[in-house]
Amino acid sequence: DLSDEVSAEIFASVVNCMIIDIVDLASSTLKAKDKEEKLTVDAINVVMDFMDHAASLFDAVAKVRVVVRL
Repeated sequence: DLSDEVSAEIFASVVNCMIIDIVDLASSTLKAKDKEEKLTVDAINVVMDFMDHAASLFDAVAKVRVVVRL
Protein backbone atom coordinates (compact mmCIF):
# COMPACT_ATOMS: atom_id res chain seq x y z
CA ASP A 1 0.00 0.00 0.00
CA LEU A 2 2.85 2.37 -0.78
CA SER A 3 2.22 5.46 -2.81
CA ASP A 4 3.91 5.75 -6.19
CA GLU A 5 6.13 8.51 -4.85
CA VAL A 6 7.31 6.46 -1.85
CA SER A 7 7.88 3.39 -4.04
CA ALA A 8 10.00 5.42 -6.45
CA GLU A 9 12.03 6.86 -3.58
CA ILE A 10 12.68 3.41 -2.12
CA PHE A 11 13.69 2.08 -5.53
CA ALA A 12 16.13 4.97 -6.00
CA SER A 13 17.62 4.41 -2.54
CA VAL A 14 18.27 0.73 -3.25
CA VAL A 15 19.85 1.50 -6.62
CA ASN A 16 22.07 4.16 -5.03
CA CYS A 17 23.38 1.61 -2.52
CA MET A 18 24.05 -0.90 -5.27
CA ILE A 19 25.82 1.60 -7.52
CA ILE A 20 28.19 2.54 -4.71
CA ASP A 21 29.29 -1.10 -4.41
CA ILE A 22 29.62 -1.55 -8.17
CA VAL A 23 31.67 1.63 -8.61
CA ASP A 24 33.87 0.61 -5.68
CA LEU A 25 34.56 -2.75 -7.33
CA ALA A 26 35.25 -1.09 -10.68
CA SER A 27 37.64 1.42 -9.13
CA SER A 28 39.63 -1.40 -7.56
CA THR A 29 40.86 -2.28 -11.06
CA LEU A 30 42.75 1.02 -11.07
CA LYS A 31 44.77 0.04 -7.98
CA ALA A 32 46.23 -3.13 -9.47
CA LYS A 33 50.00 -3.21 -9.82
CA ASP A 34 49.81 -4.55 -13.35
CA LYS A 35 47.05 -2.30 -14.63
CA GLU A 36 45.28 -4.03 -17.46
CA GLU A 37 43.30 -1.55 -19.52
CA LYS A 38 40.76 -4.13 -20.73
CA LEU A 39 39.87 -5.08 -17.16
CA THR A 40 39.19 -1.45 -16.26
CA VAL A 41 37.16 -0.85 -19.43
CA ASP A 42 35.10 -3.99 -18.75
CA ALA A 43 34.47 -2.86 -15.17
CA ILE A 44 33.31 0.58 -16.31
CA ASN A 45 31.04 -1.08 -18.87
CA VAL A 46 29.44 -3.11 -16.07
CA VAL A 47 28.76 0.13 -14.16
CA MET A 48 27.25 1.79 -17.23
CA ASP A 49 25.10 -1.26 -18.05
CA PHE A 50 23.78 -1.38 -14.49
CA MET A 51 22.93 2.32 -14.56
CA ASP A 52 21.19 1.94 -17.93
CA HIS A 53 19.09 -1.00 -16.75
CA ALA A 54 18.25 0.68 -13.45
CA ALA A 55 17.12 3.81 -15.28
CA SER A 56 14.93 1.74 -17.61
CA LEU A 57 13.35 -0.06 -14.66
CA PHE A 58 12.79 3.22 -12.85
CA ASP A 59 11.08 4.71 -15.91
CA ALA A 60 8.87 1.64 -16.24
CA VAL A 61 7.94 1.47 -12.56
CA ALA A 62 7.84 5.08 -11.43
CA LYS A 63 4.68 6.96 -12.13
CA VAL A 64 5.89 10.02 -10.30
CA ARG A 65 6.20 13.35 -12.02
CA VAL A 66 9.65 14.78 -11.40
CA VAL A 67 9.82 18.42 -10.45
CA VAL A 68 13.15 20.21 -10.62
CA ARG A 69 13.48 23.16 -8.30
CA LEU A 70 16.21 25.71 -8.81
